Amino acid sequence: MPLRLVHHIARYLLGTYLIYMGAVKAMDPVNFLKLLRAYEFLASPFPLNTVAALLPWLEICCGLFFLLNAAVRGTALIVSMMFLTFSAAILHRALADQLALPFCAVNFDCGCGAGEVFVCTKLAENAAWFLFSLWILFSRHSRTSCIKVARIG
Repeated sequence: MPLRLVHHIARYLLGTYLIYMGAVKAMDPVNFLKLLRAYEFLASPFPLNTVAALLPWLEICCGLFFLLNAAVRGTALIVSMMFLTFSAAILHRALADQLALPFCAVNFDCGCGAGEVFVCTKLAENAAWFLFSLWILFSRHSRTSCIKVARIG
């Protein structure tokens, strides 16, 4: 299978995943806000509400950019940073919630849109998506835009 085809498949899979997960959060913003509150990172209501309102739409936009093959490198950079941030937050919360359980037995609704998940499974999944986004970012098959500018004159 040529690398260009693998690149397109990775881009479509990641784009579809981002659109789905963003849509799940956007359809139930109150629940997403409650899940964000559980991380205890943002104490003030304004930044917490801002993140809860904008993050799902950022995920959807990034997913659409991947599907449309537009601004692929910039989108891949944003997405890789999002997955890195999500993973750090999940790890932080899991360590705080661990108590007497083995680490991989800790499960909670991380706010990703998939319901309750086991921490090790979610971290492995995020690592895979992070590596996909890095591969897309550094792939020679990525274009910065699908729009071609015509030269006049």
